[in-house]
Amino acid sequence: MKISAYGYLFNLNNFDFNLEKIISNFCEFFDEVCCCTLKSDNTAIEKLGKFENKYHNFKVLIEDLNIGSDNRFDGKLKSIAMGHCKNELKVIVDFDEIFPMSNKEKWNDAGKFLLNSDFDGLLIPSVDLWGDESLIKKSNFIGEKFRMHKSTVVKRGVIPEAEIDGTYFDTSISDSTEPLLSNGKLASF
Repeated sequence: MKISAYGYLFNLNNFDFNLEKIISNFCEFFDEVCCCTLKSDNTAIEKLGKFENKYHNFKVLIEDLNIGSDNRFDGKLKSIAMGHCKNELKVIVDFDEIFPMSNKEKWNDAGKFLLNSDFDGLLIPSVDLWGDESLIKKSNFIGEKFRMHKSTVVKRGVIPEAEIDGTYFDTSISDSTEPLLSNGKLASF
C-alpha cells in the first residue's frame, strides 16, 4: 500500500518554517509528494525545483492562476496537486506540518482500514502550531481535517450548499477545499 501527499506552496518569502525539514519529512513519510505552486512566483519555482532534484518522490507542478481574482484558488491548487497523485490513498497536507515517523504505522493502519471500508476518507486530528514546533496556537484546539482519502474524491472545492451564484460561496460553510465526489457532493468521511 502506497500513500501520496499533496498540497501547495507559494510566497515563500513569508514562510517562517524550515522548508527543508518539512519536505524531507514528507518525502520520508509518504511514498509520493505533489506540490503545486504559481507560475508567477519565481522564488517558489526555484526553491521547490531544488527539492524536486534532491528527492525522487517530490513533484512540483506549476500553475498559471491569478489568486487575486479567484476566491476558489485554495481548492483549485490543492485539486491540481491531488490530480497528479498516482496512489489510491491520498493525504492533503499543509507545508507547515510535520508527520512524526513514529506515527507512520498508525497511518498505514488507517489506510488499510479505509481501503476496506465503504467510506471515501477519514477525518484525522490535527494541531495548528504557532511560530515553531513547540507552540500550539493559543486560540486553537485539536481539530479534524478531511485528511486521508481514496481516489473516489476527485477534487477539492466548494460544496453545493455553500454556492451563492456560481461565482461566490458562503465562507461560513466552505473554505473551497472540501473533498468532492464526481457528482459534486461531499465525500463520506
